[in-house]
Amino acid sequence: MIFMVVINSKQEAVDTVKRWLEEEEYEVSLVPDESTDYNFMIVKGYMVLNIGFHKRSSDSLIVGGKIRFNPEEQSIIKNITTNLELLYDIDIICAQLNLELVTTPVKENGEYSLEDIRLFKTLYFDGLTKQGFLDSLIGIFHCFRLIVAKFDILARTRTAPA
Repeated sequence: MIFMVVINSKQEAVDTVKRWLEEEEYEVSLVPDESTDYNFMIVKGYMVLNIGFHKRSSDSLIVGGKIRFNPEEQSIIKNITTNLELLYDIDIICAQLNLELVTTPVKENGEYSLEDIRLFKTLYFDGLTKQGFLDSLIGIFHCFRLIVAKFDILARTRTAPA
């Protein structure tokens, strides 16, 4: 049986989400951000996620994270993005997890690469459960882990996918 939490205010949602994170033993830091009323940062290994309660929304929160690529990684990406297979693979993973994918392209000497990949999921208070919230966090962590693994493989082989 799934128990929904009845949330009557943004503050109740903030308190509930913070309690859930602490129950699951995440280290929670409050990070200042001009666009949010509250912005929690959590770390799992080398990955950082933010849970933002945006000022413009009274009934939702956004879970998100970002992977930034250093110049060497960008050069590897440059070699493979012409056929877009890697980006398509990443897009498929994100679509299956119902995550929003945003990339920041970099153009240098007529070639394209990526500066970063960002993943987001919006959760609405009227359907918020601990299970749904944690599934979203874990989905983003897993997706980032798969992306990093794919780039590690490419870095070792220095070849484009077939």
